[in-house]
Amino acid sequence: IRSGRYEAAGYATLPRLQELEATHPEWMQKQLLQRHLAYGRHAYREEILAVSHRWEQPDAPDASGVQLQAIREHLQVCPSIKLVWYDFW
Repeated sequence: IRSGRYEAAGYATLPRLQELEATHPEWMQKQLLQRHLAYGRHAYREEILAVSHRWEQPDAPDASGVQLQAIREHLQVCPSIKLVWYDFW
């Protein structure tokens, strides 16, 4: 997201997880989190951004791409974030 590769690939906003896995598996990374580190100690706070938001349309959470642009801008000023979890994906 930070690099803008999604734009170069022709996306105004990112598609569903299933499409991303099929078309751009290199964009995906799974990471197993340790519950005790996540809940009480906030160990992942600096590295992982979790995004959950109001959907713009019932079948498209970010049809205009405005929310993805806001995420990208946030990532630009927070270089420590390495992973993004997004509720639609």
